[in-house]
Amino acid sequence: MIPAGLHEPVVVCAVAYLVGVTCLDIVSGHERVPLGLLVLPVLVTAITVSVVRTATLAALASAAGLAIVATGSTAPDSMVAARVALLVLGSAACILGASRGALARSRSRETEAHEQRYRAILETADEGVAVFGRDGALVWANARLGEVLGVAPGDLIGRRVDEVVTEALPPGRTRRGADDRGREQGTVRREVPHRHPDGRIVDLLVSGRPLSDDGGTAGMVRFYTDVTDRRRTERELQRLSLFDPVTGLANRALFLDRLEHELARRSRTGLAVLVLDLDRFRAVNDSVGHRSGDQLLTQVGRRLLQTVRPFDTVARLGGDEFALLCPVVDDADAEAVARRLLDALLEPVTVAGLEMSASASIGIALALAPSSDTGGMVDRSGSGEAVLGTGHGDRQLREAEAAMHAAKQRGRACFEVYQPSMGEQASDQLRVLSELRGALARDELLLHYQPIFALDTGAMHGVECLVRWQHPERGLLLPCDFLPAAEESGLILELGLWVLRAATRQAARWQETGNATNISVNLSVRQLLHPTLVEDVRAALADAGLAPGRLTLEVTESALITDLAAASVVLDELHGLGIRLSLDDFGTGYCSLTYLRHLAVDELKLDRSFLVDLDDSTSHAVIRAAIDMARALGMSVVGEGVERPEQLAALQQLGCGLGQGFLLGRPEAADDLSLLRSAVAALNNAGDRLVRLRPHIPTRRGTIARQT
Repeated sequence: MIPAGLHEPVVVCAVAYLVGVTCLDIVSGHERVPLGLLVLPVLVTAITVSVVRTATLAALASAAGLAIVATGSTAPDSMVAARVALLVLGSAACILGASRGALARSRSRETEAHEQRYRAILETADEGVAVFGRDGALVWANARLGEVLGVAPGDLIGRRVDEVVTEALPPGRTRRGADDRGREQGTVRREVPHRHPDGRIVDLLVSGRPLSDDGGTAGMVRFYTDVTDRRRTERELQRLSLFDPVTGLANRALFLDRLEHELARRSRTGLAVLVLDLDRFRAVNDSVGHRSGDQLLTQVGRRLLQTVRPFDTVARLGGDEFALLCPVVDDADAEAVARRLLDALLEPVTVAGLEMSASASIGIALALAPSSDTGGMVDRSGSGEAVLGTGHGDRQLREAEAAMHAAKQRGRACFEVYQPSMGEQASDQLRVLSELRGALARDELLLHYQPIFALDTGAMHGVECLVRWQHPERGLLLPCDFLPAAEESGLILELGLWVLRAATRQAARWQETGNATNISVNLSVRQLLHPTLVEDVRAALADAGLAPGRLTLEVTESALITDLAAASVVLDELHGLGIRLSLDDFGTGYCSLTYLRHLAVDELKLDRSFLVDLDDSTSHAVIRAAIDMARALGMSVVGEGVERPEQLAALQQLGCGLGQGFLLGRPEAADDLSLLRSAVAALNNAGDRLVRLRPHIPTRRGTIARQT
């Protein structure tokens, strides 16, 4: 058996040997060798080359034959020497041929291994890969290309470069034609929208370069990368940088950009910036959660878009604050827009299964018609002639926000046009808010207590605690000086918790000294609907050691109507702790008798406005009706704002059980003697106007009784 690698060398050596022997036999009969015989080994060599395709081995065979012929000798010794030389040359040819064959096979195996390795790499690549021949037709593609294009790789074979991708062309554009194919032969990098067979559009990044060999360009390779997710993320990031993720409206950055652009255009029409802030929105978040709050914001955004014109810009600035940019002719035009917005928001919306209305406070800042003396927009916000242009958008927005805060202070659910004085008020409010945060830390707040008396016996029923701020520079500040800022900023939660803890501790001290007194604490809207309120109250009572029945929590009708269902649940939980609940400012809100019947309320406090005009028969009728209704529901009634003897007498005549006001006692610091002196002095000043009022006021020394 001849080894597989030696087949070719052995065959060639055998041929060479036969050629040499043949030549020897031919020349053996001639004394001298004819020159014509020299052609014979050459012809045999040519035939050997064509058969075995190994020029080196064939050349050795030819050399052997020529060497024999060239000797020109026919002597026997020469013939033997020639045969020996022929065998030696044949053996050398065999060895050389075997070496060359082994090297060729080794190179072939190495080439095949490299090809398999590269093919495996391309098959596992994240990109689709296609190889095109010299004619531009696809000759190989990996499986990933089929996945990206939605076509089997085998179906792509033979397609030209511009036929691989099905471009999703916009209307009016045609496919890349033959003129573009020439450019495809070079290096390329471009994005192409590909229409997938399932109908979706795939963003493809196509890149590639020519393939070269020793003879020039052998074809080209193309990489097809699916960048759909990447482009979608980039578009989303761009959208988030310019649009609000909750409502889909423009955000502050985009709004300011459009405002600056409109101011720079210096058009013939004026511009109005309206800033709209939802009233008591935090109560919605606190009661039904932030997800429902986001739903309300989304519905408000839709309502605003439906109300304004198509060319107006509506934005959400953050939180519950929206803004509107619209061209206007004059002040009246801007105010008409504000009225339309307020009316649109009054229509109820359904959030988390609850129907509620979203009122708002609106501030307006104007930049009206261009001045004839200047080229820019004229600020008509009150200063008269300040020219607006590029760079003034932020200023106009701040003015609108200041006007919005003024609208909130005026009573909410209204609008205000910016005036220069509003900027000063906004600065004052920010300063108060900053100082108030420090006041809590520096213990500058204190409580005063106003007594509440039983009008039939004169006994002190309890006290209402009222917060004061001992400002280091401005002196003693009343709640009206700082509570609005605290309510709007959210600081009211921290402040209210401080009041609750301080009041329960003071009541516990009175309780320890034998002067147990009921104490009333006011709750803000945000406190009432805050999820930790019940636990905060329970902790305050436990820390102070105060009996729950000594604490009364006062809530207003407006606080209840913000979210009556949620407030009712909270009131039930508080009532379950043994705490008394009082409905403050009764008669000024919207609480119907049907709802009132189901609320866990122990006390009604008539608003002081009913006592202002006692000559009005309507006021008497309202007070009497409220007292009769409260008795029917098992509630006590407190008349607030008793400042004149005739008001006290009227309440007694109408059967009101409890009274509170400056006539009976002003708010005082927590000093027992001062509190008692104030109460007794008030009774003395009332004189015979108090009908058989016998006050029994608890003190450290016992009971003071006085007959009037």
